[in-house]
Amino acid sequence: MATDFNRLQNFLDYLDNVHEQLDWKNGLRPKHNALPPPIPRGTDEETIAARWQVLPVDDAAREVIADDTSMSLRERFRCNVENFIGTVKVPVGVAGPEVLADPREGGVRTGRCATWRHGWSPREGHPDRR
Repeated sequence: MATDFNRLQNFLDYLDNVHEQLDWKNGLRPKHNALPPPIPRGTDEETIAARWQVLPVDDAAREVIADDTSMSLRERFRCNVENFIGTVKVPVGVAGPEVLADPREGGVRTGRCATWRHGWSPREGHPDRR
C-alpha cells in the first residue's frame, strides 16, 4: 500500500511541475455535462439502423459493413458482439515455410501459418501448449 501511495504522490508532484496546478485539478473534476443518448439494444434490423444513426459515416461505409450477408448472420453474433452493426473482411494470407527452433523436441520445426494469427517464440512456448 505504501508503494502505491508513493507512486501516486510522485505522479502528482510531476503534474505540479509540468502543469499549472489549476489546470490538472480542473481536468480531474467530475464533468456534469449531458450524457450522449444511449445506444439502442437488440439485433433486429430497426435497432441496428438506429445504431447507424449515431455514427458519423456515409452510406458507402454502411453498405460495406452492414451488407446482406452480415445482416443475415446477425443472430450468430448476438452473444459475442455488443451493439452489432455489421462485419468487415480482414485480409488473411499464408506465411511460410517458417523454420523455428523447438528445444523441447530437440530440433527444428517447419510449418506454415495464417498471417492473422499471433506468432509464438520458442522461449515462451506455443500458446496451445501453455
